[in-house]
Amino acid sequence: MAPNFTDCGIRYMSDSALISQYNYSGRVRLVEANQSTQITYDGCLAVCGNGNEYYSWPVISATLTTWILPILGTLLQAPFESNAFWRTIKACNRWIGSPISSLASILWDIGISGKCALFGRWTLLTQYSAF
Repeated sequence: MAPNFTDCGIRYMSDSALISQYNYSGRVRLVEANQSTQITYDGCLAVCGNGNEYYSWPVISATLTTWILPILGTLLQAPFESNAFWRTIKACNRWIGSPISSLASILWDIGISGKCALFGRWTLLTQYSAF
């Protein structure tokens, strides 16, 4: 059965005997030390038990739609070069590493696609108007 970490936290923070037995007194970077809320791993196992608490579907879908899908979309729009693996790797690193470069590349691709669409339409118009 999955532990309920909210109940475990309330139980731990309200019991001074548990705090004195399982408090984490080590150093944590960028977090202020607070012995009444920071617990060791062994203390967490003793108070909460073993098990996993799975994420709900709304949390999973929010993560997918806001992080994973945009990253995949960005990678799929990368400037790939055929038969030039290392040049493609360098171009992708430069493209992903620089937001300005990636924005310029996206805008350039949109502009070129628009010109290609207009060129194809112009070619069709000139072919049929000759008859």
